[in-house]
Amino acid sequence: NGAAGSNTITGTTAAETWTLSGSNTGSIAGISFSNFSNLNTGGTVADTVRFTASGADITGVLTSGTANVILENATGGLNVALSGQLTAAGVLFRNIGTTQFSAVNAANQVGTLASTGGGSLLYVNAGDFIAGTVEGTSGVTLSRDVLLESRGGNITVTSPVSAGRHVSLLASGAITQNATVIAGTADPLGTLDVTATGGAITMGTSVSGATAGGNILYNSCQGIVLGALNTGTGNLSVTANNGSIADA
Repeated sequence: NGAAGSNTITGTTAAETWTLSGSNTGSIAGISFSNFSNLNTGGTVADTVRFTASGADITGVLTSGTANVILENATGGLNVALSGQLTAAGVLFRNIGTTQFSAVNAANQVGTLASTGGGSLLYVNAGDFIAGTVEGTSGVTLSRDVLLESRGGNITVTSPVSAGRHVSLLASGAITQNATVIAGTADPLGTLDVTATGGAITMGTSVSGATAGGNILYNSCQGIVLGALNTGTGNLSVTANNGSIADA
């Protein structure tokens, strides 16, 4: 028991599975713990952290250091929210189901993220990050909504991003899109919003952004280099507030 104050529980260097069953409460290797507001996986390989209840949480810092970490929704259909800071080289959000996984602490520091398994993902990072490949899973593929936001840097998309409804990529810096981003794979009114409030938007050659009939918004503080955009029957808005619009 971590008792009062700020306490840290640290794992071994081996790959381990943590279970979180309440706020700062859970178990590791058959040993239960409570009142530990900080969790350090301790390894150089990826640990799995399983959230088994809607109130499961780490309120301080959840860190895997220079290793990756897998965050898994094991609630059987309940929303999961990590309120504490998340720090990792890479994070794989897994098995969200039809519900929502949110990690929106503005101090989060993750290098690369990926996601699979349905549902919605809401993620906020303090600085630059990549939507790419983590632990063999490439891209962000979900059945409902995707919100990826950098409040202090850039977003780079190196693997496909898709959602059944809405996709929002929001950066206080620039956005570089080197892979396809698709919204509305299950809902024809699903929208795509790509907004860079402090930099340019650059799409790679042969890269596309698409919906199945929902609106598309690309809005940049600087210039925009466009690949292909396809809204079906939806509306398209492309704005470069302090720059030009050019083809990739």
